[in-house]
Amino acid sequence: GSDVLMNTDGLLEKYDINLFRSSGGCYWCRGMSYLFDQIDTSIFSHFLLLNSDTFLDYGAISNLITSECFFKENTGAIVGTVLDGKSISYGGRISSSSLFPTRLKTISPSLTECKPCDTFNANVVLIPKIIIDKIGFLDPVYWHSLGDFDLGFRISKTFNIFLAPGFLGECKVNQLEVCNFSLSKGSVLDGIK
Repeated sequence: GSDVLMNTDGLLEKYDINLFRSSGGCYWCRGMSYLFDQIDTSIFSHFLLLNSDTFLDYGAISNLITSECFFKENTGAIVGTVLDGKSISYGGRISSSSLFPTRLKTISPSLTECKPCDTFNANVVLIPKIIIDKIGFLDPVYWHSLGDFDLGFRISKTFNIFLAPGFLGECKVNQLEVCNFSLSKGSVLDGIK
């Protein structure tokens, strides 16, 4: 069962939302992976990954599901771009080097068209269930960061990833993102082999 936390605005009841507690040591990727294992995924057609520190502009979700990206094949993940001030903080990424495919470059969205991506930051991502059924979800081998890049690389091996047009909201850069990591079995590189 779930451990519902304090709710004062009626949202939990209105939308049938369950909140889960953890020991606090899961961090982003492990926490998301744990929560995903707690839900009945069979009742959903899509999964929206949305970080709790991401603040969406009015119409952002509508932008995701009405953009041409959504209708191209309905078998691609759709990524939203968010800002920290006037700079892009999170969104779609492309490999900037064929020699070092995990060297990633953030791409700017078009105002009117979708753009292809190689992977993404999962601050705002809409993923069809068919993709999750085939490739799985976030790998709990990652504690905090890099799990979203790994998921994106695994998706892009079989499906499309599109960057939605425009900017969808705001999210400050998380200082925990700046970390060293060693490549080992189960690393981001496995996603692009």
